[in-house]
Amino acid sequence: MDNGTTAMTGHQPTPELADDGRRGVDMEGIVRACGVASVETYDAYAVKDLTKAFRRALDRGEFVLHYQPQVNMKTGAVVGVEALIRWHHPERGLLPPAAFLPIVEAHPISIELGEWVIDAALSQMAQWRLAGLDIPVSVNVGALQLQDDGFAATVSRLLAAYPEILPCYLELEVLESNALEDMAKVSETMYACSDIGVRLPQGGY
Repeated sequence: MDNGTTAMTGHQPTPELADDGRRGVDMEGIVRACGVASVETYDAYAVKDLTKAFRRALDRGEFVLHYQPQVNMKTGAVVGVEALIRWHHPERGLLPPAAFLPIVEAHPISIELGEWVIDAALSQMAQWRLAGLDIPVSVNVGALQLQDDGFAATVSRLLAAYPEILPCYLELEVLESNALEDMAKVSETMYACSDIGVRLPQGGY
C-alpha cells in the first residue's frame, strides 16, 4: 500500500514556535489551508470543521513523509533518517509542519495522524529493506500520543504488521515535552515502548 512516503530528501527549516505555537508561523496561510476566511475568524472557527479538513487530507492521502539523513559528523556516514511530515495540499502545494501541526497537535485527531506517520515510516523501511538498505528511522511523537492509554499497544500492532523490521530500527522522538501533563503516565508509556524494543531518545525527554 502506498503510504505517501518518498525517498530521502532534505527538508525546509521549521520556524521556531512560541508557547502558543504561533510565532514564526504563517497563521494566515494555516487558516486558508483549512478553508477559513481569515485569521480574525480563526478562533471562532469550529474545531469540528478543522478536523474535517485534516480528515479529508488523511482520507485523500495528502500527507507525505520526507526523510532527513542523520549523519555521523566524524565519519560522514548516514546512520539513520528522521521522518518529517508534509501536507501536499491540493491548492497551496507542499506545506511544512509549522503550517498545520500547531492546529492539529492539541486535538485528538493528532493521535490518528501520528499513527499514520509510524505506519508510513515502517512501510518505507520495509521497502528500503527489500532494496538492501537497513536504516533506523526516527519519528516524532506528540504529547497527546504519549498520553494515550493505547499508544504502546498501537506501536506494537504496527510493528507486528512489518515482521521484517526489527523494533530497534524505530526511534521515537518526543515533541513539545513541555506540553506533557501526566509525566508518570508518559514514563509508563515510554517504558512500555522500550520493552517492545523501540529506541528512545538518548538522555531522556
